[in-house]
Amino acid sequence: MNPYACCVVLAATCLGSLSFASEDIFLLSYFKGNGETGVYLAASEDGLTFQDLHEGRPVFVPSAWEGQNLTRDPSIVYRDGLFRMVWTSSWTGECFGAATSPDLKRWSPPVQVQPFRNWPADDRPANTWAPEVHWDPVQKDYAILWSSATARMEGSGGHNSGGLEKDPARQVKPDLRHHRTFIARTADFRNFSEARVFFAPGVSQIDAMMAFDDRGTAEAADDRWVMVCKNEQFQELGGKNLRLAVAPARVEGVPPSQRGRDARDTTIVRADPAQPPASRFRAPGDPNQPWSAPVVGPGSSVQASQWVEGPTLLKVGDEWWLYFDRFRLRANRFGLATSKDLLHWTDRTGAVKTPPEARHGTVFRAPRAVLRDAAPGQ
Repeated sequence: MNPYACCVVLAATCLGSLSFASEDIFLLSYFKGNGETGVYLAASEDGLTFQDLHEGRPVFVPSAWEGQNLTRDPSIVYRDGLFRMVWTSSWTGECFGAATSPDLKRWSPPVQVQPFRNWPADDRPANTWAPEVHWDPVQKDYAILWSSATARMEGSGGHNSGGLEKDPARQVKPDLRHHRTFIARTADFRNFSEARVFFAPGVSQIDAMMAFDDRGTAEAADDRWVMVCKNEQFQELGGKNLRLAVAPARVEGVPPSQRGRDARDTTIVRADPAQPPASRFRAPGDPNQPWSAPVVGPGSSVQASQWVEGPTLLKVGDEWWLYFDRFRLRANRFGLATSKDLLHWTDRTGAVKTPPEARHGTVFRAPRAVLRDAAPGQ
């Protein structure tokens, strides 16, 4: 048997009282503890009540990579008969993990993705956190976002402690990491492009993920990406909350072969990958701001007393559903806010039920037939 295969029983008998009626179901990938025990899955019919699969045992176990043997922040997307997964393999370092599966029980040998292999020697990253995988219907590949704090940005302003550490009256412990969102792309989950800066609003931010918004019109010009991410600065500086940004569907600009064909789209990717691109992201309703005011967490009207991170954004019918991790709680961390316009949000945290130990996962949808037809692990 493949040593990386995980014997997870996802047959109908394993789902217990779950009674799936529609074609797609909601799945939650998550980790427990420090991420040392593997990736876990839970399923939901309505996106509110999630029940563990595989009797609460992991469906994927950490790789035996020296110093990179965690499975934190698992992100999964389903497309063309395959589940594609990425995860944080350590608190520190320059890599993340990636693997594929046809059924969530048999996994490919994991790939240790090294996106910073050609990065400047004087700007090495301290960490590679929370990769999120997305299918890009415009560029026809998988876009993976993650956050890293690289050496040149430390102490240059906008870092986590934001200058508060210089005030002797505050006695603030310095935290000079300045995280930015990076991107790499892959078509096959074996070959990955090198890291490029993707989003940099000027202050430290982590946990970016996107949802593609097909507006349902005949014209593709109004399609867009909606991104949510965490302001990682100290709360006194306006951080520890989630914010939104939107961008046109061709989020990284026109490929070289296409430039000049569409005068409306002139954005290009800069030659220096360490420099932020001319960002196409703007706050919903305010093109003068790179991202919105807080929508969840301190400074917002939703869970204002909780520090939040690890968001997932989904379009459910005509509503946006924003899941998040209230990471300072010991149990029942997951919350939910919903909106029809990305501007006004309703707190629905009280309606959410997840496995009590679940941490920083990603909610995604997949055909129920994938679970129903999966054979018991051998």
